[in-house]
Amino acid sequence: MKVSVCADMVYSGMPTVDAMQLIKSAGADAVEFWGSGGKDISAIAKMSRELELPVSVFCGPGDLISPEAPENLPVELTKLAEICDQLNCRKLISISGRPQCDWTPNNMHDRLIATVEAAIPVLEKYDLQLLLEPLNASEMPYMTSSREAFDVCRIVNNPHVAVLYDIYHMQYMEGNLINTIQANLKHISHFHVADLPGRLAPGTGEINYPNIVKVLNAAKYDGYMGLEYQPSGNKEVELKNVIGMLKN
Repeated sequence: MKVSVCADMVYSGMPTVDAMQLIKSAGADAVEFWGSGGKDISAIAKMSRELELPVSVFCGPGDLISPEAPENLPVELTKLAEICDQLNCRKLISISGRPQCDWTPNNMHDRLIATVEAAIPVLEKYDLQLLLEPLNASEMPYMTSSREAFDVCRIVNNPHVAVLYDIYHMQYMEGNLINTIQANLKHISHFHVADLPGRLAPGTGEINYPNIVKVLNAAKYDGYMGLEYQPSGNKEVELKNVIGMLKN
């Protein structure tokens, strides 16, 4: 099991390059972060090489269903490709964006598919993978269902489009985690993990993470489990304990 740590969540307020050293010391295999804006990408890339701590994924476009999205997304991805090259990272997280109040769900679903399809030539050109991430409804996105994300993957049928399955968000919205993961693992390229209630560290709440890890190990999942939780107490000790639980 490979573990990635979201620097912006676990070490909120700390420069990413400083957080990376703590993340490496805790035993993580990779780092990830939210958007690239305001970050010293050159310094992150240099630290990544020095620590041998790859950047597993970071957040890219956050609008897939506005009227302009099919036109805008390829342009945004083209710009982000240079940053991906600097970081040697090929995966970009994308959330759906807010619902369009004057559209039906079918309209928004069709726009989502059209936007993703419009991006495929750019994804193929730069060898990028767009990871669709459903969120829980309290964060007010359009896409709150893993089923819809998996359906989009099946419809576009391209390896450059996959799902980021956030276990915290999907327990919040759907439950039935293990059955869903087993049925759709071929479309999942990355996981995010935290526990309910409170989005705290895995193992502190209602989700049975040891059972989920057993299922992923049995399926020979070789991607990352990305830690995106609110720390409590001693961050370094807690982080080492969480990484140890997931790996062992």
